[in-house]
Amino acid sequence: EDEAASRMEDLMEWIRSSNDGYFNENIEVRRTDPSDTMSRFGMFATSDIDANEHLLYLPEECLLQLDNDDLEHHYVSDMASLAKAVANEMKLGEESDYAPFMNFLKTQKGGRIPSAWSKKGKKLLKS
Repeated sequence: EDEAASRMEDLMEWIRSSNDGYFNENIEVRRTDPSDTMSRFGMFATSDIDANEHLLYLPEECLLQLDNDDLEHHYVSDMASLAKAVANEMKLGEESDYAPFMNFLKTQKGGRIPSAWSKKGKKLLKS
């Protein structure tokens, strides 16, 4: 069984079921090589998608917020705060508001979460 793939399905359902959450029906998220449970996940179009069509929308309720009032913290401080917030949510287990996301993160190797992506990858995610 591919636990990460199962957790990915839970994550997509969590996004879809949240207030204003949207995940385009013409996209599937799956492993780049479906026969290899170690391959990375990717988004694949299942049919044509218009140039201005949205792919997904994450409402604020799905975003893990840091408890920092000062948004101008140094990068290392922000990363430490983020790590602490993720650790706290993981400790909550299924009681966490972010349980589907935390459960998916637990299945991932290092470097596969957006905070570890290159600047170019992060910019693409924001566009």
